[in-house]
Amino acid sequence: MNRSTPAAERQLTGVHLERVNKLEARFEKLQSLSQVKALDEAGREVFDEVGPELLANGLLTRASLKLFTMYCAACAEWEHAALDVQSRGRWLETEVFNTKGDLVGHKRVPNPMLVEMRHSANAARLLAIEFGLTPAAATRVQASPPSDDKPAKRNVRM
Repeated sequence: MNRSTPAAERQLTGVHLERVNKLEARFEKLQSLSQVKALDEAGREVFDEVGPELLANGLLTRASLKLFTMYCAACAEWEHAALDVQSRGRWLETEVFNTKGDLVGHKRVPNPMLVEMRHSANAARLLAIEFGLTPAAATRVQASPPSDDKPAKRNVRM
């Protein structure tokens, strides 16, 4: 599937500059991050870990902040599901009842959190691509040397 390349990416990479869309929407980059109320503790950990790096590299705008928050929430959902699978196991034993409501036996079923893990991992992966956080998406990102006024940190530009 071919996707159109954003104008900012074309300008940074220098590829096909004649195709830059001059009418493409431009959003103001965020200067600072404020904590988002919609995240639980695990989501805030992701937000606090990844957010400053994205902010330092100019990859967060007011328009993309909600998308980044969704990425943090998806990572947190995956972590919660993984912890459930780790503690209760991949298979759960459930009771089987007859039509009268009498217990007739037990059966093993897959832990429903396995499905949640799959869904949240896929959501996080798709959202991570938007910010260049996956190995495949990183091939479209240019790294620049760190500036002298900041501690040695990788600076990434799309």
